Amino acid sequence: MESKIELLDSLQYIVENPTPERPLRDWVGENLTNIEAFLDRRDYLKLKRRGLIGALSVLERHGKIEPTEFESTPIDYSEKHCRYCGNDLFWVLPGKTSRDDIIEYAQRIGDEQIAADAWIHPGVYCPNGCTFVLFNIARNSDPETTSSENDG
Repeated sequence: MESKIELLDSLQYIVENPTPERPLRDWVGENLTNIEAFLDRRDYLKLKRRGLIGALSVLERHGKIEPTEFESTPIDYSEKHCRYCGNDLFWVLPGKTSRDDIIEYAQRIGDEQIAADAWIHPGVYCPNGCTFVLFNIARNSDPETTSSENDG
């Protein structure tokens, strides 16, 4: 790309036309040199680290799109695909998601820290960063249903 305008136009196209075949994450990885050359450090970090939210923020700041209202409709346990890009969602549920599943997901998205830790906060994630919902799982405080196995 030869200009900031071309870079932002390309980013806008990727954001407005998401596909599982060419995720935003891949576009950012392929264009890091241009992003660093044409945009400031704040935009660079938003694009590199914040996924869709970062991309929308950059496009808003440069006047390419109107401010975005994020949908806050609760996610349903039956949902298998991202509402935005259609990619498969990754569900992390205690006692159901294995360490191997987490490592495989981390390798797929290129997150070395998650792979090394073999841990990610319980929730649901889109590999493109479009969706992430963190779960707060409280212990059951009802003494009739709490067993000593859970006290460990």
